Amino acid sequence: MMPRLKWSIVWSFSWILLFSATTAQAQAVRIVSVNGSVTEIIYALGAEQTLVGVDTTSQYPVSALKLRQVGYQRNLSIEGILSLKPTHILATTSAGPPTVVRQLRASGVELIQFEEQYDLGSIIERIQMIAQLVGQEEKGQVLVEKLKKQFAEVENSIQKRSQRGAEKTHGATTSDHSQELKKGVKKVLFVLAIGSGSPLAAGKKTAANAMIELAGGVNIFTDFEGYKPVNPEVLAAAAPDAILIVSHGAEKNNVRMVDKVRDIPAVSVTPAGQQKQIRVVDGLRFLGFGPRTGEALQDFHAYL
Repeated sequence: MMPRLKWSIVWSFSWILLFSATTAQAQAVRIVSVNGSVTEIIYALGAEQTLVGVDTTSQYPVSALKLRQVGYQRNLSIEGILSLKPTHILATTSAGPPTVVRQLRASGVELIQFEEQYDLGSIIERIQMIAQLVGQEEKGQVLVEKLKKQFAEVENSIQKRSQRGAEKTHGATTSDHSQELKKGVKKVLFVLAIGSGSPLAAGKKTAANAMIELAGGVNIFTDFEGYKPVNPEVLAAAAPDAILIVSHGAEKNNVRMVDKVRDIPAVSVTPAGQQKQIRVVDGLRFLGFGPRTGEALQDFHAYL
């Protein structure tokens, strides 16, 4: 019995040392996060105690709103950030203005900037790097495996849907085959905001475009990059089957936003307007490419 007891004590002591070392590492790290999805990752890793400040895009979880604010990620102030005495500043390449970014690099504080890319690999890279920084590699790997599974499930579902469409058109002409396959793919309009009655729509090289394609849909606007206002005639001619709009907080505001979009004459004549296929999405969850992206992708794919 004594040897077994001895090894039990040694094993327990080893775990205590490991836990203490991990805790000490986390306590030594002081992070200012200037990106909402980066903040989400830190919380998902259970390392929120390392955060000493966040930017205004860090809206989730709700507890992040209680942390010190350092402004909007594209309009940062070096004084506000350095006053928090961070050891690390985590941001994306969208952080700005450029003069402040240069000053932060020259300050001696480690500035880590992630590329703005919209794919699973980029999310995994962020998670693994942050997990290593805060000493939570195991939790990071669990998070990575969960995301891989979610993305794979959606991809498999898209392939099965495509195969079913191909079986239905077996023996058809090339033209008929192409048209029939297109019937099963929904055309999507993503609206970031509405200004002066013209929707600010997502084009290519955007997070919205990436999510639409990953979910098996087709973005109706790929002839421009970024987000741009579209005129009514172009919108009506594009004939979206579904319209997504970004949530603006309270439920009553979202209902009002849906009504506002539906009342646009150019929208009312589209399949989405006529069939009331207008949906509100959480902007950070849908566009953030962070820990909740897999869930958002599954939900959107099921909707399509």
